[in-house]
Amino acid sequence: MRRLPLYVGGVLSTLVVSATAFAAGGLVMPWVSTATKALAPVSSIIRNPVDANMPLHVIVSLQMRNKESLETFLHNQHTPGNPQYGTVLDTQQFLATYAPTAAQVQSVRDYFVQSGFSNISIASNRMLMSADTTAAAAQAAFNTQLVQFQINGKTVFSNVSDAQVPLALGGTVLAVLGLQNVVQATTHRSVAQRVDLPVPYSATAPVPSSITNGDPTTATLTASFTAADFRRAYDADAAPDGSNTTVAIISGGTDLVQVRADLQQAEHDAGLPFIPTTVIQTEPVPQTQATANDGEWDLDSQSSSGIAYNVKRIIFYNGDSLDTSITLGANQFAADNVAKALNISIGGCESLTALLGGLATDDQAFMQAVAQGQTVFVSSGDAGAACAVAINLATPQSGLPQQVEYPASSPYVVAVGGTSLFLDANRNYALETTWNGTGGGNSLFEPAPDWQVSSGAVPGATAMLRGLPDVAMNAGFNLTPAAAFYSMADTVVAGRHEGVIGTSLSSPLSMGVWARFQTAHCNSYGFAAPMYYALDTAGGPLSVAAGFNDTILGSNGGYVATPGWDYTTGFGSFDVKAVNDALPPVACAANLPPTAVVSASTTSGAAPLAIAFDASSSTDSDGDALEWYVMDFGDGSPVLFSQSAAIPAHTYTAPGSYTASLTVRDARGATSVVATQPITISGTPLSCTAPGVLAITDTAAPSLEGVDPQQGNGSDDLQFVWIGEPADHLNKLVFTMKVASLGTVPAGYRWVTYFTAADGTLYYASMTTNDGPTPAFTYGIHGFDPAAGASTFQQLGTLDPASNFSPDGTITLVLDKSAAGLTVPLHAGDRLTEISASVRVATADDSSGSAGAGPGLTVDSAGDPNPYVVIDNASCDRLFGNGFE
Repeated sequence: MRRLPLYVGGVLSTLVVSATAFAAGGLVMPWVSTATKALAPVSSIIRNPVDANMPLHVIVSLQMRNKESLETFLHNQHTPGNPQYGTVLDTQQFLATYAPTAAQVQSVRDYFVQSGFSNISIASNRMLMSADTTAAAAQAAFNTQLVQFQINGKTVFSNVSDAQVPLALGGTVLAVLGLQNVVQATTHRSVAQRVDLPVPYSATAPVPSSITNGDPTTATLTASFTAADFRRAYDADAAPDGSNTTVAIISGGTDLVQVRADLQQAEHDAGLPFIPTTVIQTEPVPQTQATANDGEWDLDSQSSSGIAYNVKRIIFYNGDSLDTSITLGANQFAADNVAKALNISIGGCESLTALLGGLATDDQAFMQAVAQGQTVFVSSGDAGAACAVAINLATPQSGLPQQVEYPASSPYVVAVGGTSLFLDANRNYALETTWNGTGGGNSLFEPAPDWQVSSGAVPGATAMLRGLPDVAMNAGFNLTPAAAFYSMADTVVAGRHEGVIGTSLSSPLSMGVWARFQTAHCNSYGFAAPMYYALDTAGGPLSVAAGFNDTILGSNGGYVATPGWDYTTGFGSFDVKAVNDALPPVACAANLPPTAVVSASTTSGAAPLAIAFDASSSTDSDGDALEWYVMDFGDGSPVLFSQSAAIPAHTYTAPGSYTASLTVRDARGATSVVATQPITISGTPLSCTAPGVLAITDTAAPSLEGVDPQQGNGSDDLQFVWIGEPADHLNKLVFTMKVASLGTVPAGYRWVTYFTAADGTLYYASMTTNDGPTPAFTYGIHGFDPAAGASTFQQLGTLDPASNFSPDGTITLVLDKSAAGLTVPLHAGDRLTEISASVRVATADDSSGSAGAGPGLTVDSAGDPNPYVVIDNASCDRLFGNGFE
């Protein structure tokens, strides 16, 4: 074979010609290499041909046109005095000038059809095309070889030669994704650090004197932060909220049903507005869902909207896997051009992404977004200054120095690093240090954007290398086992409040702040990064950006924080009001909130009772259209988002007193004060009948955290929890848990239900085999010890002897209401809140009276935001005439 240099569309490629054809003066099917290069294992690894019939899903990126012209336009966008300063393209303008032509797309589609590919789809911006095929067809179509081999006991496959296309397509096809499964993106949420939290949990500890210059009283290290804590710490509520700005999140692997429920629970618990959400599937939901990543999308949505207080809408661009989610989601975000900002809390080693063509592919989508005035926020990673590169691949990344992660290194995104946030005794901002896990450094592949070069604040920009991060926000405290549990974000995950850390927190916080800036300035701003760098008016080394909290302490293992911009936290974190005031002013028309008015077709009756609600009397004083009517029926059913004032009839199935509530949102995102309607449903309360009220449903498979402790017999798969007060259990609470099976009861486990009583104490009732092979039934106080980094189970006593379990997975926990330690007697009308349950391992009870701690890995957990209202067993007795009273 002869390899000839060839320029196609201004890009240097390689033309491969057979030696025979070359010598004869003829060319037979010349091939052109794409940006997808070989990913070959070292020679010592045994490789075998892949099964020819192995199914593949490939994504081909198509080369945009007039790329140099687009780069010039992007420069002009943020250059004061340039006629194009502050201008943006609409989607049709981008398509007309920069997207591949319809003829180019058709030529690739025709080639796919000729190659036997099926289910061919084309992105609306014509820059991506995907299809299903087989390994044999892909190898032939892309003139490459696929092999399979073992890495860490897992069978994987990769292309061991460059992906190529025929010469006629060389100026059109940029890269081919899907030819390997060795390199996989990861989330930037430290899953191993997740812990169950009482809510709110804010235990504090003094800061080491080395951090506070010998005065440990000036700042406090806090275990967890709520949305309100973040808003207070970063002075966010002194600026307008983000109500008129639509934001988006890259997600993947699940149907997001639980994630959207978790968001509503977080909003309910924190008293935040209910925000409309939309899921746009960029590819089908996988049959086996990756529920372990739900916590990532929980964190992204709750932290961004929490610090914004309100946004107009959240769009989830949801894919099949983490790798394809970035490419397909970012491209769809740009193609839709609806959301002003996108969060990506996923990434991987830059060299590998570049090698496989992902960098070239995704940068095109990011360029389109910038041209249209959109901003992508990306977490810089949780591996410090070094990114772990596979060392058993003989690829160009071997021997490279420490490297940053992509897509954070793209010059067309805002890279967000992590800090450790400290508050004073009044929970106001005190200081921040560098989070030791934050990514940062110089790109090895991406050029420095002109806004870094011109500022002079970024040392690496003088060598024309992209430096990151650009900004930073809280990510957590040190990654040491004990300290990692400080500065967590209080996040609802699978119905439970948990503490989470990582730059997966920093990035969505930054996006939520940007939503505030956009709303405050009529959504008129373009790409955020140049605007932030323009706030550094002095320029040069050690210069600072107006309004930012400059971080000057700490290290990420390769770089240290310095005054001004640095490779750990960029310009630092936001004083939201100060940055908002420093940004270019834009006059916006005031948006007065609408007024909600609700009525019901009836307000009382026997269960089951269907009630229709009417919101047509709701108004908006400044004439905006009412876009959403948000109805919370008050009975635990999901919040309804209706675009009609006629709310569909809702059926109340359980007796009780409920408060239905309506909030209306206008076309600019402003929300009304809540309007309420009391509802009374008569009949026999479910609490009076065994097993009681269905409090928790969790039919999904266990979501494991870091390790796989499954027993394989269903004992670790939480399914349901009921709460009851039957008449034959006078003065007792009965919690009935259901797991898939208890045919075999494993040792070292805890099946536990939690609730918060009126005094704010979080109690637990459990069946446990942590203290021996025979199940024990105990109750007590559940807490968290941040110093030990573990949940605590302070045993107060044993449950009623009626507590038991059965092989079908039913666990009955009978708790005496007057048991010692339940300091507030439970009477009719009392409310149990924060109801949740979990299956856990490796945490023993402590019966000494002190708070014993253990690592306590949570295997499966779920919860419900709605309180349980105590009715009193005696009331049930009177209903059934048993004559106890």
